[in-house]
Amino acid sequence: MKPRFRRSKKDPESHKSNESNGKILNPDGIVFATGTTPNLQLEKTAGLHCNQGLVVDPYLRTNDPDIYAIGEVAEHSSGLYGTTGATEDQAKVAAHHIYGYAFDFYKGSVHTNLLKIPKPDLVSLRLADTPMDLSEDNFGKYEEIVFLDRKKRKYKKCIIKADKLVGVILIGDKSDLIEFKNLISSGIELGDTREQLLSGDSSAKKPVLGKLICACNEVGEENLCEEIRNGIKTLEELGKTTEAGTGCGSCRPEVSKILKSNLAMSKQEFAFSRV
Repeated sequence: MKPRFRRSKKDPESHKSNESNGKILNPDGIVFATGTTPNLQLEKTAGLHCNQGLVVDPYLRTNDPDIYAIGEVAEHSSGLYGTTGATEDQAKVAAHHIYGYAFDFYKGSVHTNLLKIPKPDLVSLRLADTPMDLSEDNFGKYEEIVFLDRKKRKYKKCIIKADKLVGVILIGDKSDLIEFKNLISSGIELGDTREQLLSGDSSAKKPVLGKLICACNEVGEENLCEEIRNGIKTLEELGKTTEAGTGCGSCRPEVSKILKSNLAMSKQEFAFSRV
């Protein structure tokens, strides 16, 4: 069905969806997922190879060896990425190669999609080419584990290939987001962890304290400050203890700013204490 949306003249805040079969829906809200389309006019004019994005090799080079591309515009063999985390992964590989260190190449990042509204929690994680619908698996290489709790409005779907987690959908509860993302990116075999994936149990989550900084993992400014006061000194350590900046990554600049500010304040307090 191809829905058509129209706004009510009597009530500008009201919307209706007219389906192709004639049915009319009156939703409480409408979410448009449009994504990002790179503007490739300049690149095409310059003679660079473009498909959906600017095509790059494993070192993020275009067909012109002096031009590199990262972020939403770069089309790697594993796909297009629109997250800060993937861009940082690409930037490290490109920077190393520019400076003559070709010991590593870009293998792709975990495709991460999060619905950033208060409720419901909705997360999708997957490796490139992973079918989230097993009807698309023509060779039977994938299997799925599904957990559904209608009363608590929680849904969990895990896609597995060769005893490795390669895709996840979470609805209603995203507290396992980082654990699942680490399992997918590490590529380790699940073993006995399969039973945990099937269970509905989720790890306990600290409440948000202070201004919300990380929407993906619900981490507040005071949550970050508390960990810094407890001895955390690097962005990576802060991400591990609070999970801030480990989702889409767009909050990492703000997390870094808070970290630097608190560390500078701690140094000043230490200096004054010795006077």
